[in-house]
Amino acid sequence: YGDKESKDFNKIFWWDNFQVLSHLLKDYKGKIDLIYIDPPFDSKADYVKKIKFRGKDMQAREQNIFEEKQYSDIWSNDEYLQFMFERLLLLRELLSDTWSIYLHCDWHKSHHLRCLMDEVFWEDNFRNEIIWHYQAWTWPKDGFAKKHDNILFYSKWNNTYNPVRLLVKDESIYPFVDENWRKYRM
Repeated sequence: YGDKESKDFNKIFWWDNFQVLSHLLKDYKGKIDLIYIDPPFDSKADYVKKIKFRGKDMQAREQNIFEEKQYSDIWSNDEYLQFMFERLLLLRELLSDTWSIYLHCDWHKSHHLRCLMDEVFWEDNFRNEIIWHYQAWTWPKDGFAKKHDNILFYSKWNNTYNPVRLLVKDESIYPFVDENWRKYRM
């Protein structure tokens, strides 16, 4: 979609996102309708790039010629929340009058991020916490499985939801009927 000749088509920035967001304010302040952000999760891990060496996947325990650190996701609580708060403020400046924002996170900081989002985007604009569940093949020995991510959804307007309907043939487990008398469930 979009005009491939446009200066705005498919931009990718490889830089500190705070600096990029600040730079974008010049041309895009108040013009962005939708933002999806997938920030670090504060997972307390260093992420490394796996490489192939002589046809085999390698991952060294220490950083050396076989490993390149992609990024560190280790923060003190205050550092992480300050990092996120500063960026959320910049994102708010970019949003138009018909804005929506989705923040992707997980159980590590979703409760803190919800408070920040309420502060920056206003609690009345909270629409939903979307739970993205993925398969857990094993059950942890020390508690419940944490096999889901959270997506915090805020928008200025409350009419942004369009239900997705799944058409099926098994009528016994699909209680709803659409305008063409086809069964579905939400």
